[in-house]
Amino acid sequence: MPLVDFAASAVIAASAAGVAGASLPPPVVAPLTQAAAPTFRVGEEWEFVYENELDRSKSGRYTQRVENVGPNGTQLAVLSDDHTRNTFLDASVNVVQSPTGRFTPSTEALRFPLFVGKSWTAEYTFASGAWTSRCERSAKVTAIERVSTPAGTFDAFRVESATTWAGMSIGAGSGRSRSVDWYAPAVGRVVKEQYEDLPNNKNAPRSSSSYELVRYLPVTLPSENSQGTKN
Repeated sequence: MPLVDFAASAVIAASAAGVAGASLPPPVVAPLTQAAAPTFRVGEEWEFVYENELDRSKSGRYTQRVENVGPNGTQLAVLSDDHTRNTFLDASVNVVQSPTGRFTPSTEALRFPLFVGKSWTAEYTFASGAWTSRCERSAKVTAIERVSTPAGTFDAFRVESATTWAGMSIGAGSGRSRSVDWYAPAVGRVVKEQYEDLPNNKNAPRSSSSYELVRYLPVTLPSENSQGTKN
């Protein structure tokens, strides 16, 4: 049999096998090794549950919804306790302004691209009302871990940070904080965080808090939805 006829026969046989019910192996999912900065869409939502161990009255749930996406960052509407306030993120998903204060230039909690072993340092100020402090952060991506939340299980980059802070007025105090963030590229956000604040003044209360994702609502464009429903 000529080679061309043999190849054609092989194609026909493979097609017949498919019609008969033979199935192809599932696609191989590439392991997570690196993450670029996410791209958000207006209307995208994340709901978090927050626990403040020092003051339980401050614990609760809140939703963040994308209101605007620009070249320099993203504006989020924060919905909590029937109030709507705004949070602004820079292009690396770091907080620039939240309902409780402003970070200049930003928190620098993430720096893309993310990969295991990457480390960075950053300086920023935090201002809330009359309080202003200078902060120095040291962060490192230490692992890729599978983390479970009420919203599901995600492959995430574990980012460990140590930050020192000092008030910029006399008697304003100083201290340090530690945090662990799990950033999940699948939803473009930190899906879980553990945070601890340790003032240098032994008489000042230490605080710890945590939050995790409980719901994610993506935005699907009409063209994507129609493609997904094709038979």
